[in-house]
Amino acid sequence: MSVTYAKVVVEDSSDHIAQTSAKADQLKTARTIGGVSFNGTANINLPGVNATGNQETTGASGSLKSSGAISASGDVSTSAGVTYTSGGAVALTLGINDNKLEPGMFKGPLTNKLGNGTNGQVLKSSGNGTFLWGSAGGVTEVTVGTGLDVSNGTTTPSVTLDLSELADGTADVVGSEDKMVYLDNGTQKSKHLDDIKLSQFSNDSGWASGTVTSVATGKGLSGTVTSTGTINLSFGNLDESTGFTGGNAINGEVDMLVGYDDSSSKAVQIGYNKIPVSFFNNDSGFTSNVGDITGVTAGTGLTGGGSSGGVTVNVVGGTGVTANANDIAIGQDVATDADVTFANLTLSGDLTVSGSTITTTTETLEIADNTMVLNSDLTGTAVDAGLCVERGSSGNNQFLFWDESASGWSVGNGSSTSFPSASARLQTQKVSSSLDATDTSVPVGGTQIVGGALYLRTN
Repeated sequence: MSVTYAKVVVEDSSDHIAQTSAKADQLKTARTIGGVSFNGTANINLPGVNATGNQETTGASGSLKSSGAISASGDVSTSAGVTYTSGGAVALTLGINDNKLEPGMFKGPLTNKLGNGTNGQVLKSSGNGTFLWGSAGGVTEVTVGTGLDVSNGTTTPSVTLDLSELADGTADVVGSEDKMVYLDNGTQKSKHLDDIKLSQFSNDSGWASGTVTSVATGKGLSGTVTSTGTINLSFGNLDESTGFTGGNAINGEVDMLVGYDDSSSKAVQIGYNKIPVSFFNNDSGFTSNVGDITGVTAGTGLTGGGSSGGVTVNVVGGTGVTANANDIAIGQDVATDADVTFANLTLSGDLTVSGSTITTTTETLEIADNTMVLNSDLTGTAVDAGLCVERGSSGNNQFLFWDESASGWSVGNGSSTSFPSASARLQTQKVSSSLDATDTSVPVGGTQIVGGALYLRTN
């Protein structure tokens, strides 16, 4: 059987360049550049450019052949139009519009006959249309902020302190940070408040030191002090507590009771955790370390409970979960070696299958990944691998697979358990030492690669 192969010429390949280089040597239609014909086969010379002669041009440059007026505009302009003649010199007499100078006109230091002056000098009018360097004038205006006043602010200003304008302080005074301003023998200074000794303010006849003349006692204390005396603890006038209240629980390690130790004849403080409960066993209704639970409340996942007698707490079942008398059961065995069936299963993590076969009866298998890896556990010699389409009773199964012996992709037919034999294979790509125009093992649309050239089977 004779078949047809067509050689594929790749752009920029040696074959393509050989076919197209001859066509690129000459322009299909010659063009004129500066009046000189050019078709691409040879260089050209332009008179007045790279050859002796005059190049005829049109446009704006042509107007330079005739006389014309040149003028200047903006802040600097000519006093009159200046005529330009071809080949002649142009001289402009410039003046300053409206006889004014503006800051934007100065681009650097003055270099004229005025010189550069000295630091701090300004240009001043001499009254006759010329300028000279001089000292700056007096103060023209003075403004002040909070805490200061000014008078004659545009002539002979006088600035005075006015503390009444300061804002009132609202925060507490911090002695290590806040300061007072004062005159130290005529010199203005400041000092932190906590550095000022209180005795330095003792400048009033009412200031005096002395002793306490009397002390009154409050709850928990008794006694009288006038010039001398004694104050004692007296628990008899303490308020009686009706119970412990408040937001903080009693801490036996920290919280204390105040009591009287008769053996030492003095008042003492006693931690709550130091007092045995039996010390308070002074009532016939007191029973030590025994009693009944007064209430049981069922929490999450439980039902039942009660506040008296015997109560029962039960486990609550849910969807697919049954709470029995002695255990909790679900609809099937979920041990690691059990066969488990679910209607639908969604995994948020990875699925690892350790068995050798995955069987699916679905009609449509959707895979989000754009790459499928076959033979992922292969570590030895490469083998054929590909995809098989089961055709049932319609005929042999069809394969698309990598043919390791041919080092290319092949298609063919065979049984459901083995790849096609070599005689039943069609190679979509074949590498040959020379073109075989009778090779039908390459299907229509397949290719042969011969010495770097690509041939496409067309029929």
